Amino acid sequence: MLPLVIIFNSSYDADMVHVYIDESGNLGKSGRYFVLAAAVFRDDKSNKKAKRLVRKTQARQKCKEIKSSRLGFVERQELLNRLIKIEEFECFYLVIQKSQVSLLWQNNPKNLIYNYFARLLVDEIFRSYREYLYIILDQRSTSVKSMNSLVDYLSISAFANFRKSASEFMLEQCDSRAVYGLQLADLISGTVYQAYTRRAKHFLGVIRAKIRHAEEFPKELFAQNFTFTKLFDNPAALT
Repeated sequence: MLPLVIIFNSSYDADMVHVYIDESGNLGKSGRYFVLAAAVFRDDKSNKKAKRLVRKTQARQKCKEIKSSRLGFVERQELLNRLIKIEEFECFYLVIQKSQVSLLWQNNPKNLIYNYFARLLVDEIFRSYREYLYIILDQRSTSVKSMNSLVDYLSISAFANFRKSASEFMLEQCDSRAVYGLQLADLISGTVYQAYTRRAKHFLGVIRAKIRHAEEFPKELFAQNFTFTKLFDNPAALT
């Protein structure tokens, strides 16, 4: 399937904010958590550095795509250490505890539930930046109709909640094999997912200084024994 491209405005500055969004986990019955994460590069220079990092890592690992699920401890450590050296890099993430989401128990269409969680994350990104935003989401295994629904939904939210006009952002859905930034978003989402599912919290400590926003959903019902707020209130817990 070819990438779905929705271009609202082709005249944008070279130093626009590049946002890449990917997921870890699933919205089915298996697994306790679902994670959405964004890798953000605040100017064109940092975005180019990110692309070079991915190309070099692919060459080193002799692969066509970096997948977080395939990285060993050392490989993940090295890649995260290189990523956090990019000065204008930031990340956002949303962790959903699936057992506390009633929508998932009611056999609602998974793409609509995904759209809702994607909006929560993207709304926080719109709230955080005033610059032109170029947002690329991973192209999920959904129909073209569903992908159009996601783009439309996020666009309407941007206007309704933040008065963002069509000249202030661009939205795309692409295959992660063709977009290097999506592979780094996969790295972040996978790293967060491991922190919650395998208690591999060490890697959250590696990226801690680059996390601009972290959220658990639903906040008031989230498991109390392991939360990012506890980890970040006690930095020593991340080491």
